[in-house]
Amino acid sequence: LQGRISSLGEDHPRVIETRMALATLLRDRSRYAEALSLWQTAQDASLRVMGPSHRTTLLAQQGLAATLWTMQRYAEAEAPARQSRDALTALLGPDQENVITANLLLGIVLRDAGRLDEAEPLLRGEYQRAEARGWRTQDVTTANHYGRLLMAQQRPAEAAKVYAALIQLAGDRLDPKHPSAAIYRANYAEALWQAGERQRGLNEHAAALKQI
Repeated sequence: LQGRISSLGEDHPRVIETRMALATLLRDRSRYAEALSLWQTAQDASLRVMGPSHRTTLLAQQGLAATLWTMQRYAEAEAPARQSRDALTALLGPDQENVITANLLLGIVLRDAGRLDEAEPLLRGEYQRAEARGWRTQDVTTANHYGRLLMAQQRPAEAAKVYAALIQLAGDRLDPKHPSAAIYRANYAEALWQAGERQRGLNEHAAALKQI
């Protein structure tokens, strides 16, 4: 990064993109404060160079929101999540991948802030969209977030149906030993248990333990 800054300058688009890539890496390694600083710097530079409605500016704003969510700073995450979602939708249209991600991000920020009724149309909408177009690997995350919302709303029978679809999808798309595969099955077991299907819940819990 420092080499690019020296040769290209702080506000060069390639430097901004490098900052964003490094911020993602740091966030994935739980170095949240450093990631947050890089996202903010990238957003500020993109705003100066490319303007408030440029895709890069909006993706930097989205990255900032996602990092705040990861840090459980939900109140602070909502504004950049909402602003980037609205602007990306206007710029790219509702079916573009960045917009789908933006809808999910705003939905999970609202869900984890306890605003379940506001989160539901966003997460349900993306789940139904994925179901209608045919499942893809990245839709595993969509289904999981919607299932978690339904559990938070005390709707375990509906959550169990979502998790059943998720397990099928994960089985098709993920290695059986992938860490998330056992988590999804454990979530399914909990939904079944809370829905009153105790034996099936126990069976799925046992199956989840075997996957670990």
